[in-house]
Amino acid sequence: MRPGSSTLFSRALAVALLIGMGAVLYAVIIEPLWSSHQNFRQSRISSTEKLAKYQQIARAVNALEAELAALQIAQTSQAGYLPGDSSALAAAELQTLVKNIVRAAGEELRSTQILPVKEEAGVTRVAIRVQLPVRIQSLQEVLHTLESGVPFIFIDNVDVRRRKTSRRLLGNTNEDVYLDVRFDITGYMRSPET
Repeated sequence: MRPGSSTLFSRALAVALLIGMGAVLYAVIIEPLWSSHQNFRQSRISSTEKLAKYQQIARAVNALEAELAALQIAQTSQAGYLPGDSSALAAAELQTLVKNIVRAAGEELRSTQILPVKEEAGVTRVAIRVQLPVRIQSLQEVLHTLESGVPFIFIDNVDVRRRKTSRRLLGNTNEDVYLDVRFDITGYMRSPET
């Protein structure tokens, strides 16, 4: 080998070692740090987006909680009153309530009649007249359920008559005693302006 070629070879080897050391340094230190930085950056962006979404959800939850509180206050102020935006709807609701209670007691409703609506002290009085044949055992259950439930309703003008039965059934005490019952049911709804 010539003396000049060994220095060239040495320089080439030094450059190759320098490039190799740079590649190893990049592979061992710089690339993992860069990757880690990119992952942290992506994670920070993702966390920021999630935080914005959660804050939006929190604002929505707060708004919904406020709306729920307002509805609960309105419902509390409506407790005991008949639901409905008009007296006709309230009367229909009252008829449905009576029908369901009578059926739950195992009886059948004969008829209901809506009575005239009256305004009394800032509330609307809604009343219906009910007529039904009922066993004596069921009458107490029906009346108690009507007067003890919500909305608050009141029973007036009760007319109870024993149904006519044949003489041979009168001596038999095991038979149910049927009554013809008629009464008025009154409930109240808030007047539209209150």
